[in-house]
Amino acid sequence: MDSDNSPDFPGDLHQSNGKPMSSGKLQKEQEIMESTIEDAPRNFKLGAALFNFVWYMVKLPNAESLTYDYEDDEKHEFIYKPIQKDELRIWVVDPEKAVSAELNKKAEKPSPLSRILTKEFFNLGQEIILTMYPTAHKYKTAFNSAEGYWTVTIYNVTNEIILTVHGRPMTFEDLFIMDTSYTIEKRLDLSIIKALGYVSLKLARGKNPLIVHHPCSASSALLLTDYGTFITHDGFITAEELKIVPTELQLQEQNKVITAAFLERNILFLIGDSVYIRHEKGFYTKLGIKSGLPKNTIIGLLSRTSCASIYPVVDGIVLSSAVVWTSRNLYLLNSRSAIFTKHLKLSDWSGILRFPENATITIGAVSFGSRPPEVGVLMEVMDFFNERRLFLTIYNEETNTWVLSTIFLYSDSRSLPLSPFCMQFIESALPTVFIWSNTTVLYSLRNNSKSGKMHVNGDENLSNAVHGSTIHQIIFDHKLNILIKMVNNLMLFGIVGVNTLVKLHTWERQDSNIILYSNLLSQIIVIKLVNSVIQDSIYPLDTEVYSSLLKQKNPRCPFKQFEHNLKYPVYYLDMGQSLIIWAEITYRQEQGLQIEIIDYNKHLLNWETNTSYQITSNFYTRTLTVLFQQKKDYSHSKNYTADLKASSGVLTVEFQINQIEYTCKFSSRRVSHISVGCPLKKHIRVQRPYLSGCETNNITFYKIPRSALREPVENDVTVAYNRKIFGCPIRVYYKTPFKPVLKLYMGEKFINIVYANYIIWEVQGRTDFYYNTTMREAGCQQEAQTWKSMLYYHKGSYLNREDIWGPWNYRSCFESPGSIKNMDRPYEILNQSGSLHLTWPTGYTGVYVFLVKIVDPDYSFCELTAGFAIETYGVQIREESTIINSLVWSFIFILLCSFAYSYYKYMKIFGEMLYYKQMNKYS
Repeated sequence: MDSDNSPDFPGDLHQSNGKPMSSGKLQKEQEIMESTIEDAPRNFKLGAALFNFVWYMVKLPNAESLTYDYEDDEKHEFIYKPIQKDELRIWVVDPEKAVSAELNKKAEKPSPLSRILTKEFFNLGQEIILTMYPTAHKYKTAFNSAEGYWTVTIYNVTNEIILTVHGRPMTFEDLFIMDTSYTIEKRLDLSIIKALGYVSLKLARGKNPLIVHHPCSASSALLLTDYGTFITHDGFITAEELKIVPTELQLQEQNKVITAAFLERNILFLIGDSVYIRHEKGFYTKLGIKSGLPKNTIIGLLSRTSCASIYPVVDGIVLSSAVVWTSRNLYLLNSRSAIFTKHLKLSDWSGILRFPENATITIGAVSFGSRPPEVGVLMEVMDFFNERRLFLTIYNEETNTWVLSTIFLYSDSRSLPLSPFCMQFIESALPTVFIWSNTTVLYSLRNNSKSGKMHVNGDENLSNAVHGSTIHQIIFDHKLNILIKMVNNLMLFGIVGVNTLVKLHTWERQDSNIILYSNLLSQIIVIKLVNSVIQDSIYPLDTEVYSSLLKQKNPRCPFKQFEHNLKYPVYYLDMGQSLIIWAEITYRQEQGLQIEIIDYNKHLLNWETNTSYQITSNFYTRTLTVLFQQKKDYSHSKNYTADLKASSGVLTVEFQINQIEYTCKFSSRRVSHISVGCPLKKHIRVQRPYLSGCETNNITFYKIPRSALREPVENDVTVAYNRKIFGCPIRVYYKTPFKPVLKLYMGEKFINIVYANYIIWEVQGRTDFYYNTTMREAGCQQEAQTWKSMLYYHKGSYLNREDIWGPWNYRSCFESPGSIKNMDRPYEILNQSGSLHLTWPTGYTGVYVFLVKIVDPDYSFCELTAGFAIETYGVQIREESTIINSLVWSFIFILLCSFAYSYYKYMKIFGEMLYYKQMNKYS
C-alpha cells in the first residue's frame, strides 16, 4: 500500500518496513542545533505512539539440508527429494529497553526482559502469522515456553523473500506490536567465491569506491576500493577481502581494476582493457578470442541489475547475464554456453541513421533495460563540424530486434551533457531510463512519453546546488526513490516521475570516504571506509527527507492512498484462462486523478476494463479493474504451430498515477509480467484406481506374443519394463473395461481432472486391446481420425507416433458432415465424459505400456503427455503343451488299443460262428 499519511505533511516518520512509528496529532517539532556534522539541525515529527513493541526475528546460521522420501500416488513408488530447512526464532522486543545485541540484529536468544515480555503476550493468546513476498513457502510454528520465543521452521527458500511478522491485534500496557519485515536470502551456491589468494584487486589510487550488486541475491555485493575488493553475502553486516592468485606478472604490477560483474557463481573483472574471470581457489583466467571477446580494446563491463531467471522466457531463449563493450562493438554473454556474442556494430548503424561518412561514432554507456530481455546502448556521434549528437538504441533478446529511442530526437546539441556518461533503466512496462554525466541527469519515462532533466530549484546543473561537486553515485530503490550522492557527500532526493530534486541535510564530512548500498527492504546503508576498515550504518532516508522539507513550501502528494493487487512478479495464463487485476486510489475531490495502466504486448490477451467510484466525505475512491482473458480459437487453425507462437509471449503491465509529487510514497512493486503460454511445471498424470496397490514390484521383463504386434515378427518379443517412466502397472481384471482418468498438475499441486479429448497408443506396438465404441455409436457425422488413417496419411512409422497425431492436426468428427463410408470402425478418441473404454483379450493376460496425449487444440499451450502401464489378470492359466500332447497321444493309444481288442473279439466270435455253422452243415 502506498499512502500519504498526514494532511500536514505527506509522510510520517517511517521505519525500514514502511510502517509508521507514530500516529496522532503533531505534538512537537524538536530542533537540535550543534556545530558538528553529526548533530546538524534536524526536525522530527513526534506523536502519541500506539506501537511501541516490535517483532524480532533471527535466522539461525546452521541451516539443515535434508532428504526425505514420499510415495508417489500416481506411479506408486518411493521418491527421494531434497529439501532445505531453515529455523527462525521470533520474539517481542521493547526498543527502548532492548539490549545491544537485539538492537544490532545479532541476538540469537531473547534478553531477560524480552523473554518476560514475549511470555506475557503468549499468555494473553498472541499468535504469529507470517506473510512472504514474492513467493510463499510452507512453515511450522511452535512456542518455546522455557526460552520465551517462537520457533518457525521454513522449507525450501529458493530465492530471496521479504518475510513480514504479524500478530493478533492485542495490547500489553496499552501498546501494540508493530508488524515488522525481514529478509531471507536465496541459497546461492557461492562456495567458490572465497577469499583465497594473496594479491589484492584494487581500483586506481584516488578513485571513488564502487559497489557491484549480485543480480539474483540482494544481500551479495562487491565493494571495490583503492586498497582492495571486498565481498559480502549478508548486506555488509560482514565482509571479507577478495584476493586472487595471479597468473600474469603484468596484472600484479601494472593494471588496476576498473569494474566487476557478478555471474551466477563466478565474477568477471575488467582490468585494464581486458576481462578476467575469477575461478575456484582464487585463480583467474583472461577471456579472449576463444570466449568471443576482442583483444585489449574493452572499455566497459556490466552485469544484470535484476535476476533474469524470474522472467518467463519463451521458446527456450536464454537471456544474457553480462555485457561487454568496446568503443564500437557490443558483446553479450550467453550464460549457458559462457561465450560472448557480438550484437552491435556501429558501422551498421551509420547507414541506418544516415550519419556522415566522416562521423565519429562511439558507445557512451550500456545498461540492461526496463524489461529483462532488453539492453540499452547510448551512442555518441561527432560529425565533421564537431556537432555532437546522442542516440539511444534498445536491443530485445526475445525478438532479436533493435529499436531507436526518440529521447534525443529534438535535442539541441548545445544542451546535451558532456561525457563520461552513466545510464540505468528502471523496471517498467515501457523503457524508462536515466542518463547522467558528472553534473546533469536526464530522464525518459515510458518510451519517452515524458522526458527532461532533473533540477534543484530550476537549476539543471546539479553541481551548483552542492558547492561545485560532481555526481558519485545514484541509487534507485524499489519504491521509486532517487538518492543522488555527490563526491563531497552531499545528497539530493527525488522520485521517479518528478523532475524536482531536494537537497538533504549534510550527513558526512566532505573528506569522508563513503558509498551507499540499498538492500531488499529499500534501506539505505552507508558504507564508510576508515583506514582500510569497513563501517556500516543505516541512513534514515524518510527522516532526513521529512526534516529537509519541513520548512520549505512543498507540494502535497495529490493522493492519500494507492493500492493494487500486483503481488507477484509473474502470472501464468494458459488457453482459456483469465486473470483479474485492480488498482485503487483515494484522493480529494478537486484533484481529478486517473489510474493509468501501461502495457507491453497488449495484443496477447483480450482486455475488459471497468472503473468504479465511491465518494466518502471529501474524498473520491476510484477503482480500476482489468480482466485479462485468453480466448483465441485454434480448432480451425490452418497453421496451428505458427498461430500458437504468434499468440504466446509475455505481457508486461504496470499501474501508474497521472499526477505524482516527490512527497508521495509508493510500494515496492507496480510491474508484473503475464506469461501467455505453457507454464514450465504444468503436466498430466494418469490416476490410479482407488486402493490399488502395487503387487508386481519385481517386474523387470515381460513377454509379448508375436501375434499381438502390429509389425510382423518371427518370435515372441521380450521387453524390459521401464519402471522409472511408467511406475507400477495398474492391475485390471481382464473382463473389466478401462478408461484412463487424467489429472492436471502444476508442479506437485493438483489442479483438476482433464475433460479434454485425448488419444493413447501402446509403446511396443501391441494391437490386442480394443475400443468398445464405433464411430456410429459415438455419434460422429463423418469418419473420425484413427491411428490407421493418420499413419497412412503421414506415411509414418507406428514406433514414432509423437509427431504424427496431435493438437496441430486434430479434427473433430462431430462438427460437419463428411465421408461416412465406414462408420463401424472403432472410435479411438477418448475423453472423461464419454462412454468409450478399452477392453482386453479373454484368452490370455499381458502387460501394456501406453502413452497418452491431449489432442484438444484449445486446451493448453503445453504438449501434455503421460505414460502408464496396464497389467491384466484373471484368465485361467493353461497347462504346458507337452502335457497336453501326452494326454492326446495317450488317448489315441488307448483308443487304438480298444479298436484292436474289439477287432480281435469280433474276429474270434465271427470265427466261432463260422465253425459252428460249418459243423452243423456236415452234420
